[in-house]
Amino acid sequence: MSQSSASETTAGPCPHMRSCRLFPILSASNALDYWVGVYCKGEFTKCARHDRLTRGLTVAPNLLPNGKKI
Repeated sequence: MSQSSASETTAGPCPHMRSCRLFPILSASNALDYWVGVYCKGEFTKCARHDRLTRGLTVAPNLLPNGKKI
């Protein structure tokens, strides 16, 4: 089990980036680079999708990294 807490901020690529169903959608558009830079390749511990995956919970396809749903 990891010693880092979910409340810590970790810079770097998210370990779930390649398996995340939203990542290909976000990375396909230059207009969505903000999301990728901030969450997928940045402070991924702040991502609602990462949080749910890490806790073994289901991730709704419409859940955005900031926790809002589309």
